[in-house]
Amino acid sequence: MRKGRFIGGVFVAAIGLLRADAPLAEPAHTVLLSHSVSAGDQGRLLRTFRPPKDDWTRPEFDDAQWSKLSSHPPEPGPREPGAVLVPSLWSQDAVQVPSPNTNGIERPSEPQPSGLGLPIYEEAPPAGSEPETAAREIVMDSGSTSSPPVAVVDVVGAAVRAGLASGLPAALLVASPVLGKHSGRSARASHEPLLPACGGSLYLRRKFDFFGAPGMGGSAGTLLLRIRYSDGFVAHLNGSEVVRSRLPEPPPGTEQLLASDRGPSDPERYYVPVSTAGLRGRGNVLAIEAHPKSPLRCPQVEAELLALSGPRLLRGPYIERMSDNSLDVTVETELPSRIVLRYGKGEKLQHRDREVESPGPAQTVHRLHLAGLKAGTLYHYQVALLGEGARRSDLALQTFHTPPVAGMPIKVVVYGDSRSGHPVHAQVLQAILAEDPDLVLHTGDLVERGTEEGDWDRFFAVTAPLLSRTPVYISPGNHDYAVRKQGAARLFALFQTMFAPQVAVPPGESLPPSRVLAQTVQVPQRLGNLSEAARGYYSFDVAGVHFVSIDSNQAGKAEQHRWLDADLTRANAAQPRPRAIVAWMHEGPFSVGWHGDYPTAIRHLVPILTKHQTTLLISGHDHDYERGQRQGLDYVVTGGGGAELRPLRCDPRRRKCKNQPQFFANEHHYLRLEILPQQLRICPRRPDGTPLEECQAVKLRKL
Repeated sequence: MRKGRFIGGVFVAAIGLLRADAPLAEPAHTVLLSHSVSAGDQGRLLRTFRPPKDDWTRPEFDDAQWSKLSSHPPEPGPREPGAVLVPSLWSQDAVQVPSPNTNGIERPSEPQPSGLGLPIYEEAPPAGSEPETAAREIVMDSGSTSSPPVAVVDVVGAAVRAGLASGLPAALLVASPVLGKHSGRSARASHEPLLPACGGSLYLRRKFDFFGAPGMGGSAGTLLLRIRYSDGFVAHLNGSEVVRSRLPEPPPGTEQLLASDRGPSDPERYYVPVSTAGLRGRGNVLAIEAHPKSPLRCPQVEAELLALSGPRLLRGPYIERMSDNSLDVTVETELPSRIVLRYGKGEKLQHRDREVESPGPAQTVHRLHLAGLKAGTLYHYQVALLGEGARRSDLALQTFHTPPVAGMPIKVVVYGDSRSGHPVHAQVLQAILAEDPDLVLHTGDLVERGTEEGDWDRFFAVTAPLLSRTPVYISPGNHDYAVRKQGAARLFALFQTMFAPQVAVPPGESLPPSRVLAQTVQVPQRLGNLSEAARGYYSFDVAGVHFVSIDSNQAGKAEQHRWLDADLTRANAAQPRPRAIVAWMHEGPFSVGWHGDYPTAIRHLVPILTKHQTTLLISGHDHDYERGQRQGLDYVVTGGGGAELRPLRCDPRRRKCKNQPQFFANEHHYLRLEILPQQLRICPRRPDGTPLEECQAVKLRKL
């Protein structure tokens, strides 16, 4: 089994369902089970605090037995005001789903008439955005201030386990009085049930036919399970477990009740080889069990099953690095494939175009290096995916332009903190595309959680039009490192060429170009082991400007301090000297926003930057715009790329704050930098392209 990602469809926040009309990528897939399920489909659904019999995952299981296992009280006769009727997988009858704010427990999105009858919720709104009832505070369990006390969750979980162990019907637990005034609930909520009516675990069975195995006249060798869930799940095919996520193996003799973590906000992909799935022609069963993180949350599932064959695009093409004479492009495919990249001057394909083919055997990650380009020139390229036999899939034609020669004006766009603010992020990207910059700097927090493949899928889906034509250079954010810094490995794997290993090379010595640093090279012993060199920070030169990406997650590490000092020393010793040095990072040293100053960066990084006459330091982390000067260093905070805006501890626009900036705005935005021969112009823009403030000039040093 290979865990993968969702990128083909567009996620519709309004109804919480995957779009069926969005193309996945290129050919060849067979939909075995669609995410859009109607009551007439072959499927059964059960919510219960007691697991079904052990053989419920097998095709031979009798679905009629499930009606005897339900631990929930029967649906009330009269429909509650505002309730919505949606089809149920259990029968042809409709079931009631609470409409927004009818019971104070959950606020589902509007359900799709042909959907699962299991509304999937978008992430919770930021704290303070609206008044929350105490009952909803108990249910959310999102880790924020609105979560229930740990003691409450423990008491409820213990009550469920004790009730089940003693044979007490779970329906009584659902209908029991609540915990009392010490639970944090209001007096009005004191008569609500102990557990939500949709509590317990969710068990789902769906039947399908499959004639695509190689031994049955087909060519599909891989199944793709695309699933969005809360909070942990196990998937079975014909009685055999094939996927488990956020659910540890329970000790022998115990029942699995709670997940280990909250579920993802975006769909995930899981790949299952057909040879291990034990499928047959007719009557196969996909069985899914979903468990909540706490008894107060309602587990939910959306899933579809595809049979894959042929070359299929997963991500890309996306540009990792570009200089005046070279380009590094990456493409990811779902199945092992080969790729061919055709490129040449101008906007259209020509007979004299060149071709570069991925080296080695078929693989899923393809990195190509194009050399011999000319500065300040328009080029085109087209990627073709090559599968088994004569299968070929040509992707869309892309254009790009190389940066100008040294000393010429260049346009740079900077933005950051896109995270899960997808609608604003998409609007910002449209404005950036209209700017047609030479390169883009991202100040970090690309995604909500760097460990989540679904988050990365959404990022690549939203940014695809930009990444395919413009290099976007990244400075890692704290959310990109999450959870527990494990996301850093995923970030560095996705942008392996960009985040090449770095060592502090003394002035006068050099290493091979960064694109070959990952290979085995001879390095002087005093420089350390290259394979163990740190990642997360790097530098490059474009048009006579030196750009330095600093990793604020490693702001206190001596290795980065030595590398930064050596890098800037070498840049200033070059002939000719760079006309400007632009450094950027996620959590910057100076800010009057929500997070404020970063003392570690002030103590360790600012002295190095000022020592080497850095022209401008740019950071994100705070979701606002700020421009100022401190300790002799011009700085800008730009974190308005999509994530939610935050309240301010001190608003510089209304009263003088400590370390008052020269300009401050609490709005979504991006930053346009115009680096001219003698000055650098700072031009902040709103997502619609209008000025946030008039362009400000910073003089460049004389060469």
